[in-house]
Amino acid sequence: MDWHDAFRAYCECDPRARVDAEAYLSAFTFDDDFAVHLRATSSTRGFAGRCGAAWLWFDIDRRLGTKNGKTQNGSDNQAMVFCWQP
Repeated sequence: MDWHDAFRAYCECDPRARVDAEAYLSAFTFDDDFAVHLRATSSTRGFAGRCGAAWLWFDIDRRLGTKNGKTQNGSDNQAMVFCWQP
């Protein structure tokens, strides 16, 4: 799968991305050697190939409320996400 397509689908809440279910996109990009390694080992462990990132990610979790560790809207925390692309 092309990471550009997956990232765009999540940004646009495309139903094919199944944004209603828990899922994760990697902050990193890999070449075809990663797919070969994953198929051969069924694991990401030990991959020593090329890895990059098209974005510089900052994912900062913070607590907003003080009453019982809950925020004003009742959630446990909120995340602030900042992305920068040169």
